[in-house]
Amino acid sequence: MKKNNRKFLTLFVFTILGGLSASLSFEAFDLLSYTLMDVLLLALSMIVFRLQEKSLASANPHQFVRSVMGGMILKMFVFIAAVIIYVMAMAGKYSIPTITGFMLLYLIYLVAEVRMILILNKKPHA
Repeated sequence: MKKNNRKFLTLFVFTILGGLSASLSFEAFDLLSYTLMDVLLLALSMIVFRLQEKSLASANPHQFVRSVMGGMILKMFVFIAAVIIYVMAMAGKYSIPTITGFMLLYLIYLVAEVRMILILNKKPHA
């Protein structure tokens, strides 16, 4: 397993633990939805990261910028759609702490992905 995959999986474990602690703190926290959102964001982040990693090898610098911006837009739209689906599926009984947890998950994965891309971009072959 590549080193970057291990970082994502470590991040996944820590966010699950964060969700467990939040579920103990808030009575209305929906741990199952939080875990599903975590899995969705992990899968999206790994797919987008692979695309960005491949674009680093390209001689065209615009391809890298397009892949980073496209990946962020893709993740944002999928995330928004997932939150809307969650709210509609709960039929008015959704949990505000759970939605706040979703937003924190999105930010955590966004920061981790950008940090890994910046580290990769500093290497001499970039």
